Amino acid sequence: RGVAMGMLSKQESGDFKLVISAPFERDGRQTAGVLAELIGRSERSLSICSYVLVYLDALLPLFSAAQDRGVSIRVLLDKVAGRAKSASSTVASLSSIVGQENVRFWGGESNIDESLHAKFLIADDTALVTSANLTGRAITRNVEVGCLIEASDTVERLSELFRLLWLSSKT
Repeated sequence: RGVAMGMLSKQESGDFKLVISAPFERDGRQTAGVLAELIGRSERSLSICSYVLVYLDALLPLFSAAQDRGVSIRVLLDKVAGRAKSASSTVASLSSIVGQENVRFWGGESNIDESLHAKFLIADDTALVTSANLTGRAITRNVEVGCLIEASDTVERLSELFRLLWLSSKT
């Protein structure tokens, strides 16, 4: 009960905001809109971690504009699922925008081995942790729940996780 109350008070203080994508959801922030907003307002860095990244061509101009602003963009995908989908136009186009060296793959050689199934994006000092894979369907049509985080200690911990995964990943 103490943990739940602590989380509730954090949410009320504005450090954590619910992000809900569902066909019947009217009051929550939609995942696609939050992703677009975070990419669009980033000034220094974007770190993206996802199982896959496909059918998101609508976001490519935002990535391109962020790159033009000098934003450092790094993308980390699951080795098996991400590589299988890496021939998709989204990953190929994103690689040409951010540079192939900034798109990496983490995990084992098969789904039996280690897998990267976390889905989060860190834009400067804000993070989005979500159940949604970064696919067009997941961010627009699936029922997905996430959390927009502006608590610096939590964002720093996620940034450190991303850094450690990045260091042990391959292009």
